[in-house]
Amino acid sequence: MNNFKAWDTIKRCFRDDIVKDENGILWIKDKEKLTRVANNEIVIIPIRGRSKKEVEILLKEYPDLMKWISEINMELCNVKQCKADLENNLKATMIKEAPGGSGLSDPTNQAVEKIMDMVDEFEKHIEFLTGRINELLRQKGETANLLRLLTPNEYKVIELRYFKKKTWTEVLGAVDCQERQIMKMNFSALKKMVI
Repeated sequence: MNNFKAWDTIKRCFRDDIVKDENGILWIKDKEKLTRVANNEIVIIPIRGRSKKEVEILLKEYPDLMKWISEINMELCNVKQCKADLENNLKATMIKEAPGGSGLSDPTNQAVEKIMDMVDEFEKHIEFLTGRINELLRQKGETANLLRLLTPNEYKVIELRYFKKKTWTEVLGAVDCQERQIMKMNFSALKKMVI
């Protein structure tokens, strides 16, 4: 009982910038980082400032991130396969056209150069797709960390409004609260996630 009162006092002092989630993990938020304290371990997660609009966009995109990552990953596999096929064609051309090391003819040399240029383009595309996947994974992790700051009621409102794309009327019907309380929970949740 004493710990509970102390927790309420700490939480009030920091204006909800300290949250204990359902797993007993303590989350401390300030302007530059999110700190996770659990099992005598402290993990600091850097976060950058976001506006309310940016947070709303993150929340709306959150449910689709894994689908996007999967789609990009399939494209990445296809590009890697095309690159491997070109490299195999290049090796076959080099072996076929160079008996006894006499060198390549001009048309063959031009074809090899075109294939090498295409391989370079595929490599650039692979780097781009890999970067995009990493960015989406970072965004997913950052959003998940921000969601941990919310109370269960705030999370429910955010889930219905942004993840399931419900109207305010539908949210009101699903949560047993008055409209004013729901709007206040939404505002409070967004305020916690805006840094």
